[in-house]
Amino acid sequence: MEVYYSTDETIWGHSKQAEKLTKVSINRTVLWENQEIFIPAVYVGLSGAVLDLCVKIPSEDMVHFLQKWDTEKRLSLKTSEEYEQFESENPSCKHFHTEICLNGKPLALLMGSSLFWYCDDVVHQTAPQETLAQAKAGTAANGNPDTDLWQNDPDAERLRTAYHCDADGCWQFERLVWQWTDTPVLSPQEITLLFRACPKPVTAGYFVTASGSSAKPVTLIKALYPETNQEYTITQHECRLTRHSFDNTKGISYPEYSQSLLYSISPSLAPELYDIIDCCAGDTPRMSDMPDRTCSHTAAFACAPSPAPDKRLAMSSFHFERFFSEVRWRLVFYVTQKPALEVRFPIL
Repeated sequence: MEVYYSTDETIWGHSKQAEKLTKVSINRTVLWENQEIFIPAVYVGLSGAVLDLCVKIPSEDMVHFLQKWDTEKRLSLKTSEEYEQFESENPSCKHFHTEICLNGKPLALLMGSSLFWYCDDVVHQTAPQETLAQAKAGTAANGNPDTDLWQNDPDAERLRTAYHCDADGCWQFERLVWQWTDTPVLSPQEITLLFRACPKPVTAGYFVTASGSSAKPVTLIKALYPETNQEYTITQHECRLTRHSFDNTKGISYPEYSQSLLYSISPSLAPELYDIIDCCAGDTPRMSDMPDRTCSHTAAFACAPSPAPDKRLAMSSFHFERFFSEVRWRLVFYVTQKPALEVRFPIL
């Protein structure tokens, strides 16, 4: 299989300008707790390197997920909390980051892309019964019994065949494009990979605040961190309505009003391990000359530092109307479900 150095939509193919890379076979499988990762090869060249990973997912796990989250339920997702739950349970989401060293030299990740391949058991066990009946009877729309069943991406099928991945499970193929941070390693003798699990968001509870509340400290919520059962307390110190100024000169009006919550957390917890999120999505930007028409600009963003070192600032979603009385927040903890895994292989 030919692999080219590409940082655009041709990552799974090649363009005339792309450099053809040299394949360096790895052919190693690692088990990261219950996750099976096959590392077929790394491809190197003067432009950079490409690493392919093949992550196997048991068919029963995918069937269980797709039966729970059927098409109707997936299309009905609305809130960020629903999307978080969907993604955290989805076995086809790659929930880890990868770092690579060749001959001890680290590379810098530029981009990555994924393809998914479903085995026949998953396709047939999760397809609508009406579609299966039509396929079995040969009465699909164009007379082909298999046409109305979901079809795998041709590139995913090509990868599965090229890397000799079995057909009794599902596969997620990940292609990672790297750039050299030092002299190119064109004949690597050793590869080191570090896999780091992505933190999983866990909603720990909800609370409500109102602008103009008492300046006295008020306990908003007490919640347990899932990994340690340590109790954390969120205390409100100030809550006020804030107006932000955005550039509305390009025919687009942005919502400008939000609620600013000054709070503290006790005991102290690193900011990357939790978040306080408005449960409401807020208003969508709209065309200035047509207030009833929204535009493709879907969000406004603003940030500000906390005015006190021992306190932190959370900002609600944005609204056009100045008067909204309350904001419902959720406290989210980010939990790492398994330790990082480092593997090192000689390249023969």
